[in-house]
Amino acid sequence: MKDLGIIKEKNDFHRLGHNMVSFGTLDDGAANEEIVSKAVGHHIIYFGYSDYGGDIFEKLCCQSVCAKVDKQEIDPDTVLHENTAYSGEQMLVLGELADKIAEANNDPYRIADAIGFDLDEDLTKLEYKYITNAVDYMVTEFQNDGLEVTEEDREFMFEWLEQNGRSTANDWDFNSQELEKVFKEERKGVSELRESVSDIVAAKVVYDKDADSYTLMTTAGDEISIGSVEDAREYCRKHGLSLVSDDAETLTESTLGYPTALEYSMVSARENAKKIIENAKKIQSLLETLESSDMDSKEFKVKYDGGNLLWLIEQEANLIVEHSESLKDKLAAADKAYAEDMELVKKASSQSAE
Repeated sequence: MKDLGIIKEKNDFHRLGHNMVSFGTLDDGAANEEIVSKAVGHHIIYFGYSDYGGDIFEKLCCQSVCAKVDKQEIDPDTVLHENTAYSGEQMLVLGELADKIAEANNDPYRIADAIGFDLDEDLTKLEYKYITNAVDYMVTEFQNDGLEVTEEDREFMFEWLEQNGRSTANDWDFNSQELEKVFKEERKGVSELRESVSDIVAAKVVYDKDADSYTLMTTAGDEISIGSVEDAREYCRKHGLSLVSDDAETLTESTLGYPTALEYSMVSARENAKKIIENAKKIQSLLETLESSDMDSKEFKVKYDGGNLLWLIEQEANLIVEHSESLKDKLAAADKAYAEDMELVKKASSQSAE
């Protein structure tokens, strides 16, 4: 809600209502002598919402005003209303009703009284509708996964959503992945959903004070430039990463004992080293197999299978060697930091399971 000021003359419709509603709506209001006569000398109040702005209270105000206009309980000459894109509405309230709303001084309950609706009752009804819609959506998702959903399951989801979500203007905002995990594991015992700690990619936010920049570093060796810690949380949520701390680690030249970009790249190098060992074993197994093969088959496999694997090993080994001198002193610190991070992940996983 916004109090746009007092309309002192006809031209104030466009001056005060600019960018609030369409010019067409403003033109219609300014051209209507009945509306102008009832608006001049009074406040002009704006209400509006959509999928991308406003809130559930503004929606309740819009709906209530429109309903009362339809019932002739509010003078239609004191309301300029229009529907908008993205499931929205916006309106300008004029005349004595606008003065009463302005006197409420942004108190939601006093504004509701001025308009004439029960805020608690109407808010509860709308939130109930939103949560029910969210439950229906999740039920469909679970049924598509082959899970049976009982009435008790629906009640469980409803209560979880009440405690772990919030209303927006048009729906209920919640973490569907978290609800899916809780429901499938706690309610249905689908234990295979739980990832082992070794499969979890941990991430940490590092702040470079000199460059005034944030970087999200992962145990997979990735470095992602981000704008803030909040951006890191959102990135981790979307990509299934485990953020080991909600705070950024400040990076300076003297920073020791915790992974820097260089140390995390060592973690990646260590994984490459493991691949080298695995590929070497494949070469050994291939050569042993070839000992009992005919000559044509042997020549073919050595030329293609063996040659490709040897080339891959050579490239990976060159990469390790190229960086070994600068990274070897960081290995111990990286391993320690990696272990500490994974302990945090393990602890967080066990707590969420409880």
